[in-house]
Amino acid sequence: MPVFDRERLRVFVDSPVFHRAVIAVIALNGIALGLETSHGLADRHATAFLVIDRVILGVFVIEIILRIVVHGKAFFRDPWSWFDLIIVGMALVPASESVSILRLFRFLRVLRLISVVPGMRRVVSALFTMFTVLTVENWPQVAGDVMAKEPLAWIFFATFIVITAFFVLNLLIGVIVSAMEAEVNAQRWKEDQELELKQHTAVMDEIRALSERADRLAAALPVAVSTRPAGADARDAAPADRTPGGEAPQPE
Repeated sequence: MPVFDRERLRVFVDSPVFHRAVIAVIALNGIALGLETSHGLADRHATAFLVIDRVILGVFVIEIILRIVVHGKAFFRDPWSWFDLIIVGMALVPASESVSILRLFRFLRVLRLISVVPGMRRVVSALFTMFTVLTVENWPQVAGDVMAKEPLAWIFFATFIVITAFFVLNLLIGVIVSAMEAEVNAQRWKEDQELELKQHTAVMDEIRALSERADRLAAALPVAVSTRPAGADARDAAPADRTPGGEAPQPE
């Protein structure tokens, strides 16, 4: 590409108008994704949402290509450029019903506001820096750079480390206690299950024993009736045929 044309393209890509247009497209993408969460709108205007999605994705691809053409190797030396490239690249992965989880990558496009808006870049950079201080990993270098301009910044770093260490310690204690509680509950549940199994086995054995005794009694009952003396029924029935005085009734 001629130098003149490339410079004109560079001016266009780095212009505030271009950045505002990209921000507007990202905002439109967020609005469209929000409207798609309504099943009624998504069903009635499925084709319109699909066209909007493809147009927005096409704009992002063209933007990335223009930035690569304009900045060349410098594009790949910028971590935020890699951030944009990865998000757009994931959006280009074809999604089907079997891999519908890939459709969620569209929501990551909204995160491009972080790389497009310089203020959000500073916020994110500050949050990663504070996380570095929180982990007490290489924090003297961060504190030294700040204290070179603000000598009293050590007060902030000391207070921040103490407070965050307190919260992290409480978080770790909470996680450990929760894990121990879950382990104790699991052990108690196991013991309860074993006790219930023993009780159930004992009850079933008792029921089985009672059933066997009932079967033996039922089997022995006819034998006892058949071995009674032949005149036993007559003797048992005789008192019923006598008068209250003990004499047999006289025939009329």
